[in-house]
Amino acid sequence: SILDNLTPLSSCKKGRISPYNNWSNGGTCGFGAHQNAVGPSYLYPVAPNEELFGNNIQCGVCYEMVGTYGAIKVRVEDYCPKNSESGYCSGDMFHFNIANNSIPYILGNETLSNISFRMVLCDYSGNIKILTDPKSMNDYILFVISEHNLAVSSVEIKESNSQKWTKQTRKQNTNEWLYYNSKSGIITYPVVVRIYSINGDYVDATLPSGEPNRTYEANGNFNVPQNTYFDISTLQKINNVPNNDDSN
Repeated sequence: SILDNLTPLSSCKKGRISPYNNWSNGGTCGFGAHQNAVGPSYLYPVAPNEELFGNNIQCGVCYEMVGTYGAIKVRVEDYCPKNSESGYCSGDMFHFNIANNSIPYILGNETLSNISFRMVLCDYSGNIKILTDPKSMNDYILFVISEHNLAVSSVEIKESNSQKWTKQTRKQNTNEWLYYNSKSGIITYPVVVRIYSINGDYVDATLPSGEPNRTYEANGNFNVPQNTYFDISTLQKINNVPNNDDSN
């Protein structure tokens, strides 16, 4: 089973899940529409409640979820607003909307249930991807980082004619990063995008241009942490290996 050798990154928590139907269109995280029932590495799309989502820091985080019927692995691709019609995402507990096609594998015939979950390594077989936005162009680059084993903590960019790394800011409420040369207005290509994980390691990706709707690969993926755990709400490292506290 694909869930037999997961690398845990947090203690187990209590949560609740319910299905949603528009997962195939993609979500706030900008990873794109789904052509298949599951994403890369057998990951079902999931949308945590707005409070946990935390203005996009959860984008790309993977979780193992265990329900009354079985277990699945999911990737954060969207969020469930606290004022959603169902009221489940108000923040009273960790709640996730999960792709409706995954429900039979975790809940059987149920459609709303409590579960236990933990953050795990996504465990992609390939390199991290950079997806340029349709609005990207050569004088500014707008892009999404995808298929990373751990959450992304920060990004720096260096132009080919410079030795200076410029720290980037993720756009509020989206998962996009924007770079432009604030001094000259002209970007000297190729540029190197340095992507840091929440564990402190990094990979580099070279962009030959800011051309829109392109996919570029980094030179690797984030390392597998050894006995390293994170707070699921802040994504900060926890010094001591936690017990499975099942708290919310």
